[in-house]
Amino acid sequence: MNETAQPIQSVVVIENLSFSYNGRPALTDVTAHINHCDFVSIVGPNGGGKTTLLKLMLGLISPARGSIKVFGKSPVKARPEVGYVPQHFHFDTQFPITVKDVVLMGRLCNVSCIGKFKASDKAIAARVLEEVELSHIANRPFSDLSGGQRQRVLIARALATEPKMLLLDEPTAHVDIAAQKDLYDFLEQLNKKLTVVMVTHDIGFVAPFITSVLCVNNTVAMHPTRQITGQIISELYGHEVQFVSHDDSACPHPSNCEHCQSLQREIDIASKRDTETGGDHA
Repeated sequence: MNETAQPIQSVVVIENLSFSYNGRPALTDVTAHINHCDFVSIVGPNGGGKTTLLKLMLGLISPARGSIKVFGKSPVKARPEVGYVPQHFHFDTQFPITVKDVVLMGRLCNVSCIGKFKASDKAIAARVLEEVELSHIANRPFSDLSGGQRQRVLIARALATEPKMLLLDEPTAHVDIAAQKDLYDFLEQLNKKLTVVMVTHDIGFVAPFITSVLCVNNTVAMHPTRQITGQIISELYGHEVQFVSHDDSACPHPSNCEHCQSLQREIDIASKRDTETGGDHA
C-alpha cells in the first residue's frame, strides 16, 4: 500500500488581516502562512509593521479586519505554546535578580497561590540554562552579563515556557558580531525541533539559516530565501541599500572581515542548500 504524504502543518495562518493605530494603518490586507519548523526572518523599515505583526501573533492586539490563527487557535489561546524574546528588556541594574531568577519568569504561569515555584519548574529552568550553555552562571547577577549572555538568558526564559514556536524581536540588536554568529548557530539548532520567527535587519547575515523571508512594509510579501535579491530589499526599504562587500580594502573592520559577507553571496549559499535538499519551505 502506498503511503500518503502528510500535509505540511501550518503553525500561523493569516488571512486578509488589517490593523491600525488610531486610524493610521500599520498593516493592510496581510495574508501569510508559516509552517512547522520554518525559520522565518521578518524584515522591513522601521515603522513598517514588523513588531505589530509579532504582537498580533502573541494576541497582545487584535486585527481590525481579517483573521489570524496560531496552532489552529486564536493567538490568545495559543499563547502558552509560544515563546517570546522582546527587543528590549528593562530592569533595574541595582535589583539583585540572578540569571536563574530571570529564566524562572518563564514559569510564572505555574506559580502556586503562595508564590512558590514547583520543583518541576526549577528543573525546567535548570534544563534550559544547560541548553543555552549558561548553567555555570545560574546564580550570577543578570546585570553583570554581557549583551550576548543576556540574550541567551532571555531565550532561556522563553524556552522555559516549553514553546512550540519562538518569536524574537531583533535579538542581535545589542550584541557584537561574534555573539551574533553564536546566537544564530544556536537558533539553527533550536529550529530542528520548533518554529523560529525572527525580526532582523541583518538579512545577509542570517540568510544561510532561514527558510523564508517575510517582507513587511504595511503590506506583507513572503519569499523563499533563494528568491530574495538586492532589488527586492531596496524596494522594501524605499531606497538603495548598500550591502557589505567581501573586500579587505573596503572593509572598515579588516580583522573581522571573515564575517563580512555580501547579501547575494549568502543568498546563493542558501539557494544551493535548498536545491540540494529539494526544499522550498515557503
